[in-house]
Amino acid sequence: MIMSFGRNLLVMGVVLFVVAWILPNVSLGYATGNFFSFSEFVTHLPVFVVSALVLAILTSLSRLGLQWLHLPINFVSLSLLNIAANVFILILAAYLVDGFEVTALNLGGWQLNVVGSYLLVAVIFGLVQVLLGLMF
Repeated sequence: MIMSFGRNLLVMGVVLFVVAWILPNVSLGYATGNFFSFSEFVTHLPVFVVSALVLAILTSLSRLGLQWLHLPINFVSLSLLNIAANVFILILAAYLVDGFEVTALNLGGWQLNVVGSYLLVAVIFGLVQVLLGLMF
């Protein structure tokens, strides 16, 4: 159980780093709209660690409680329920961690509101999480 949580914490840390690096609207304590750099990462390391810890705890709790309940629904809906669960986890983590936020995003003339931004972040979050889960 502890090894599983440690693995989940490591995966969440890497996922959070990749998502913050790819999308400029994910903030870990620095101003949103700025692209992620290593110096900002080192400066705001406590926000990153707390965010990864909260995301790992919330993901572990949601998997523990909902894994068998939403398995048939996930099969039918092509994992749309996982995306909705990831959006809820990200919103809850942004509420709990001071400095972690997802804001509106402008993609080449297309303006995504906060809900669209959370959906985009949740999709990328889920894809990176699955890829890292296959590796570890």
